[in-house]
Amino acid sequence: MSREEHTISIVEDLLTRGRSLYDQLLLKYPSTDLRPVFVASIGNALRSYHLFFAMVVSTITHESWWQQQFGLTQLRDLERGAIGNLDKTTRFAFFVFVLSQVEWSMRKLVTHISPGACGNGGASFKSVYDHVFTKLGLMAYIPLYDLCRNVRNSVHSNATYINKDGKDIQITWKELDYKFKHLQPVDFMTYDFTLALYGDLLDSIEAIMAHPLVTTPSVMQDGFA
Repeated sequence: MSREEHTISIVEDLLTRGRSLYDQLLLKYPSTDLRPVFVASIGNALRSYHLFFAMVVSTITHESWWQQQFGLTQLRDLERGAIGNLDKTTRFAFFVFVLSQVEWSMRKLVTHISPGACGNGGASFKSVYDHVFTKLGLMAYIPLYDLCRNVRNSVHSNATYINKDGKDIQITWKELDYKFKHLQPVDFMTYDFTLALYGDLLDSIEAIMAHPLVTTPSVMQDGFA
């Protein structure tokens, strides 16, 4: 199995998990309710990721595609460099897309479970998820979101970590230490690691959706659905 096929397989598993949770929520809430919308938003982002890799498997991974499109019998350094750039862009761009959906949903969620808190959802992302996970007693997920947020922020500087105080930081998640070194590339964002983060984010969403403060309200209207 190629790396691309392996990625597709894992994303399909994530989509199946997300769909199962979504269907469970639809048994309790209308489709416009924030809770199924929350789950659907990350599912839609992952579906785009899945479609992209499905296209990759049938195109640039085959020498015949390059010959048909560009008349090349073998790849030059120029094409290999372009593939490398696409590889990096894909890993980080889709991660930003997925995390942005989670962030937007978290901002809406905090207005329901803590009306008026976190500047009505407009505070920094860290302030929002710190508040949500603390209120729900799910603080164990805060390091995961710290990790994801710092990876996401590095995209603004070409996947290089920049600290406003010029300091390195370390985040521990699942008993592993991840070091963000000032002015150094974030070099641990492999495909396998990124896919694992997607699974961990889904774990956190499942935990949120199971909490009584989230399950009890009969309606959590999503005005932006």
